Amino acid sequence: MQIIIEDVISICPIEAVLGLQGTGHTGSNGSSVADRIELFVQWQKTIAENIFYGPMSARETVVFLLIDDGVRDRGHRKNFLNRDFRYVGISKGYHPIYSKMVVMDFAGGVKEP
Repeated sequence: MQIIIEDVISICPIEAVLGLQGTGHTGSNGSSVADRIELFVQWQKTIAENIFYGPMSARETVVFLLIDDGVRDRGHRKNFLNRDFRYVGISKGYHPIYSKMVVMDFAGGVKEP
């Protein structure tokens, strides 16, 4: 399986970093994952988002989300291992409570509008 890191989808999680002040996948303006991605691309097939809060390295963040301890449905792990996801955009930034955050947006396909 090949994962494509596409410039156009890499912009999408920046919107989440800028718009999320608390925790969760709903932006401070009420935006959803789909709303933020659709500002830049038309997604195809399926989309999802992983968010991590805290001051860990990139490697530690990925390991933490893959283990997904304490998350009942193991959704972060499922997103990483989902064969339908072909595109990923990743962004990190400041978070007012946890100091740092990382947002990963996944898509089965993308088409520029």
